[in-house]
Amino acid sequence: SGRVIEPIVSRHRKKVNTLSIDPGRDWLLASAGSDCLVQVYDVRKLHVALASFELPKASQAAEFAPDGSSRLAVTCFDDRLRIYSLAHFDGAAAASTIKAAADTATSPTPLAIKHHTQTGRWVVPFRVTWTATADAVLVGGMKRTADMYDAATGNPLASLSSPELMTAIPSRNAAHPNGRAIAAATNSGRVHLYQA
Repeated sequence: SGRVIEPIVSRHRKKVNTLSIDPGRDWLLASAGSDCLVQVYDVRKLHVALASFELPKASQAAEFAPDGSSRLAVTCFDDRLRIYSLAHFDGAAAASTIKAAADTATSPTPLAIKHHTQTGRWVVPFRVTWTATADAVLVGGMKRTADMYDAATGNPLASLSSPELMTAIPSRNAAHPNGRAIAAATNSGRVHLYQA
C-alpha cells in the first residue's frame, strides 16, 4: 500500500531483528528486537501494539507459523524458545490493546522449550523457524546440529548432524515447503541438506 512502517520500528528502543506477517491473518505483524521486546501489531492501526511481550533477554527472532494458526515462535538469549498462541486476536482486535509481560498470568502462556541459544561472538545468533507443516520448529544447535522440537509439546524430535561434514554450527535453517527436506546453513558458507 506504500505506507511507511517507521512508527513500528521506532517503538523498539534497540535494533529490530525480525519482522513476520501471519499468513492466516495478514493484518498481524510481529517484531522482535534487541530491547527484550516482541511486539504484535495490527497493520491497519499501527499507533499501538496489540501485545507486547517482555523477555528476560534480547530476542533474535519471532516467526509466525506457516499454517495460519497464529502461533508465534520466538528465540530469546535466555536459552528458551517460546511458542505463543495468538489465535484469540480477531479482526476487531485493533480496537482494544492487550499489554502483557511474557510468562506471567496475564499473557498467553507460551510453550517454553529449553535450548542453548547463546552463540557467543563468532556465531550468527540462532533464529527458530517452522517446518513446512508447522508441527515442529527447527533451530541450530551448539553441538553442530539442527535441532527439531514438537511445536505442541516441546519434546525433541530430531537432532540432524553430519559430524564428518558439518564442521561449523548451523545457525540458519529452513524446511522445504513440501516437507521432505531440511537445509542447515553454517558460517563456513556450506549448506547441508537432510531428507525428512
